[in-house]
Formats: sequence, structure tokens, C-alpha cells
Amino acid sequence: MDIQKPEETTLVTQAEAARLLSISRTTLHRLVKAGELQQVHLGRRALVVRTSIDALIARKSAVTS
Repeated sequence: MDIQKPEETTLVTQAEAARLLSISRTTLHRLVKAGELQQVHLGRRALVVRTSIDALIARKSAVTS
């Protein structure tokens, strides 16, 4: 019997996401509000989905290339 694990979603803190993108937390909040980044809430913590960070980087680098 083969048991499949659900796809793991990596979450990072807002501070870590801002550091990865080299932006301020204010700019990070704007990107979340605009739908550019995906955020989830766990209790009182708001965490950013890592794949949405990677997708944003890919979109921005495609525009500048």
C-alpha cells in the first residue's frame, strides 16, 4: 500500500519574506494586499507562502529580462 504525503507548503515569517525580497515590511504588506503574495494566518501569526515569493521573483525577473 502506497501512502502519499500531502504537498508540503513552506511558510516564512513576514520579516524573513521581506529579507528574501530586500523590501520593507510595509512594502510586503502592500504586496499581500494587492494579491502579489499569498499569506496565511496561524493563530495570531501571519506567514507568507514561500512559493508565492518564488513566483513573484520569477515574474519580476521575467519583466526585467
